[in-house]
Amino acid sequence: MDRLPEVLLLDILSRLDDSADVARCRIAWKSFNNVYSHLRSINLKCNLRMYFKSRHRVLKSSKRITTSKSIFRNPFLCLKPSSKVTQPYKSIFLDLISNMEVVESVCISLENETKDMWYNYFVAGSMDADDLHFTDDTFVIKWLPRVSKHLKSLSLSSFSTHEFSNVLRLVSLYCHNLVELKVARAWLSMSILNPMPMLTSLTLESIYFNDNNLTTLIKRFPNLQVLKLINISGVKCPIIHLLNLKTCHLSISPFSYAPYSMSVITPRLITLRLESTSCIEVTIEAPVLSHLHLLLVHPNKSLVVKSKNLKTVWINSKLLGTLLDTFHHRSVDKLTLDSSRKWTNHIDFSYVLYNGFRVFPKMSSLCMQPSVWSELEACGKWDIPYRMIKGLKTFSAYLSLVDPSLTFLCVACVLDKCVRLSEVSFLIHRKVSGKVSKRFMSKCMSRWPHLEWRCGSWIEGMEDSWGDQLVRVIGRRSGGMYINPAVIQKKSPICEDGMAKANADHSLTA
Repeated sequence: MDRLPEVLLLDILSRLDDSADVARCRIAWKSFNNVYSHLRSINLKCNLRMYFKSRHRVLKSSKRITTSKSIFRNPFLCLKPSSKVTQPYKSIFLDLISNMEVVESVCISLENETKDMWYNYFVAGSMDADDLHFTDDTFVIKWLPRVSKHLKSLSLSSFSTHEFSNVLRLVSLYCHNLVELKVARAWLSMSILNPMPMLTSLTLESIYFNDNNLTTLIKRFPNLQVLKLINISGVKCPIIHLLNLKTCHLSISPFSYAPYSMSVITPRLITLRLESTSCIEVTIEAPVLSHLHLLLVHPNKSLVVKSKNLKTVWINSKLLGTLLDTFHHRSVDKLTLDSSRKWTNHIDFSYVLYNGFRVFPKMSSLCMQPSVWSELEACGKWDIPYRMIKGLKTFSAYLSLVDPSLTFLCVACVLDKCVRLSEVSFLIHRKVSGKVSKRFMSKCMSRWPHLEWRCGSWIEGMEDSWGDQLVRVIGRRSGGMYINPAVIQKKSPICEDGMAKANADHSLTA
């Protein structure tokens, strides 16, 4: 082992995706300690669950609390805990970066994050968790000036937004060659920022800052191509006017004061995602905009979208029909309809579907999210003229199969009218029995054998399962159905009741 060349040792260390493992390797073997300084990137993953477990052990040893549930019942029991923890992330990071020769990428991320803001506030504040405030000025100034010359990518995530930070000011002061920047969970100051013409990608997530119109942000970072402002607070009238911007994601925090207007004016924008829970005016001027994702809770008749190249639209709103009325784009090819279940009582889904085909007459692909499809089944109204729906080529829906016979009738109402349809994709809820899913899919394939079918699974709060876990592609063959065995996985952990086994059995019998 001691005779391994340095190139090989360096390659081994570079394959570790967590720099905490690099620190462990340095302690375990002297040869690793000798070569690690040639690494060009740091990726430190801070495990919050492990961190607070170590905190709790310290508290328990000091006899301030007796059970883990006491923290949730009375957070003030841990007002002044000991500072001794088993995961000193700041010390690990400073020790690693202090001896590295050239650093091109720095990433500090948090794992196992909790979404409970009450828990975040009391644990971060009362437990004095300074070791998780990575946007702290004192911490950043210790290492950023030394590595800034070659730094191309920087990503910092803090634990709480209650700490004021000048990290953007420090980055603009030292990092003149930075290309990609991400800051998460911080209270940022936008004053005294130096221009950063080299920066092309900026992501600010769960940020509070004092820039009402984003004017300072736009002026100091003029050449951005990717801008993601996710769950931000402190803006009143955001105006995004960037000449080179191609991808934009603007999301307003539901806990902040609602801005009264949003404007996106970009000549080269291709992909745009807007999210807001308030009723605001939205103006979009993007001539080459192709993909648009809207999440606007309240009906918004003041939505203005100026684009001649719009192809894909995803709409999630409390009143889908009203929002669809604002569109006049004959170029739209793909449409996805979505709505939260708590809003479905306010929506006439038969009108929504009719309106979708009316405002997008050239639509060839339609996707219905779970709540939309469920309400369409419940209302039982599928009075869509044949002349409007006949051009549909691909159709996908999220099914719960509460009543498979009713679901099949609704599917038939759509597919029988689509004379040009070639592909159908169904995602079935993971809690549905494998036998029920198999029987439903077999019935569909028997009814429409000329179509290509894709099947997957979905569940709330998780990504859809395609490809490796549960995908079936049924190709077209003369004289019957055919399931392509190359894409069927032998074992699938998605359904515990034998859905994977049922799919495999069906492939053999077919």
